[in-house]
Amino acid sequence: MNQLASFQNTEFFTYENGEKAPLPFSKAEYDSRLTGLRKIMAEKNVEAVILTSMHSIAYYSGFLYCAFGRPYSCVVTHDHATTISAGIDGGQPARRSACDNIVYTDWKRDNYWRAVKNCVGNTRRIGVEGDHLTLTGKNALNTFVEPEDLDTFLNLAEELQLKGLTDLKSKLTREPKTELDRKVFSKSSSSSLPLFVQKENVPKKPLPAISNAQCVHCTV
Repeated sequence: MNQLASFQNTEFFTYENGEKAPLPFSKAEYDSRLTGLRKIMAEKNVEAVILTSMHSIAYYSGFLYCAFGRPYSCVVTHDHATTISAGIDGGQPARRSACDNIVYTDWKRDNYWRAVKNCVGNTRRIGVEGDHLTLTGKNALNTFVEPEDLDTFLNLAEELQLKGLTDLKSKLTREPKTELDRKVFSKSSSSSLPLFVQKENVPKKPLPAISNAQCVHCTV
């Protein structure tokens, strides 16, 4: 009974279940991305950033979550980066994060925010993805993290995306390595990147005809 009570009172914990899994990019690449983020944080006098969207967490940590109704995040300070995941995922987030990981439990409401508070400590200047944080989340953040003022909630998502596109365009413009690079950036404007490139001379194959008798999903 004491062990059960101890487990139920656990708000969050670390669960390093096995070796790190191969990530989409190298550890050095993720470190470089975090360095770029921390440079922006320093310029804006931000002490910690709480990333909550799937794409931002994956970009900076390598871990791509599936929410299942639960919140996830990657908390970045000037010294550490930590993904925060639900217990339903077990040790997978730790294996698939280039950084540290904390697992929060479902035994008590708002254990997720207690884990976030553990990562940010007593910091007061917090950066968030303003287009991804709900009103409920903002209220919980205000309660548990207690920033100095709501005006300090900085929406870094747009700036980070634009900076990444600008850096990519600059790099490829200086060093166009393929004919495709030259076509893409010669046609793009000075302020934006094309969203896609249409492949040329690719023959289109007709789709095979499927009757009701051939379709395994059709019950008619």
